[in-house]
Formats: sequence, C-alpha cells, structure tokens
Amino acid sequence: MTGGRVIGCVEAGRDRAQTLTMRTFGWLGQGDRIYLLATLCLALLLFAMAFGPAQSYAAAGDRVAQLFERRAHLQSEVDRLEERRLSLQDEEEIELLAREQFGFVRPGEIPYVVVGPGNPVDKLEIAVPAPEAAPWYRRMIVTLRQLLGSPVG
Repeated sequence: MTGGRVIGCVEAGRDRAQTLTMRTFGWLGQGDRIYLLATLCLALLLFAMAFGPAQSYAAAGDRVAQLFERRAHLQSEVDRLEERRLSLQDEEEIELLAREQFGFVRPGEIPYVVVGPGNPVDKLEIAVPAPEAAPWYRRMIVTLRQLLGSPVG
C-alpha cells in the first residue's frame, strides 16, 4: 500500500502540473506552441531591427543640438566682428590703432620710445621705412660691375 501512495502522489503531482499548464496555456493546443514561439521570435527580430534606426535618430538629435550651439557661438562671433567693423570706420579709431600698434606719427611730430628696465634698447623694434628700391636694370648693372671688378659709379 505504501507503494501505491507514492505512485498516487507522483501521479497527483503530474496531474497538478498538467492542470496548471492547461490553465496557463489552456487556449493553446500542442501545435499552437510553435506558433507562439515563432511570434515571439518575430517580435524580437522586429525589436532588433527597430533598435538601429532609433539609435540613429537619437544621434541625429544630439548632432542637431551641437549644431545649434555652434550656430549660437558663430552668431556671437559675427556680432563681435560687426561691431569691430563699425568701430574701424571711425577715422579717430584708425589713427589711434596706427599710433599704438605701428608707431605712426603725424608729419612734424617727434616720435620717442620710453624704455623701462625690462626692455633693453637693442631689443626694441623701430619701424624704419625701407629705401626706395632701384629699378631691376640698375641693380643688374651694379651687380655686373661688382662681379667684373670695375668701380661702381
């Protein structure tokens, strides 16, 4: 009798598992499980196929945000340069820049340079206008005379 009880419990366990399976998938027959598995695989495949374009869409959104930031930066640069252009149309501004940056003076003015202890005189650059160059043919004649050893005159 004890042997029957054990078999009876095992059979009861099988019945319970089968009943649970039938309750969970009661609407599915034995052959329908393959279709359910195929449908799940198809859904996973479609999800995987949609993941790439979704990632591209997100990357495009990031790129658009970067381009808007760059556009704002460039617009501020354009505004700054426009202000600079307008300030350079003023003759007094141009004269001030020429005096400060290039050391230009008006005719009759005496230029001078204040030398401090950190600026030795031999390192200062003084803008001296270049002498007017002679025409090419005169330079050629001078060079030929020097090569031939005759006096330059």
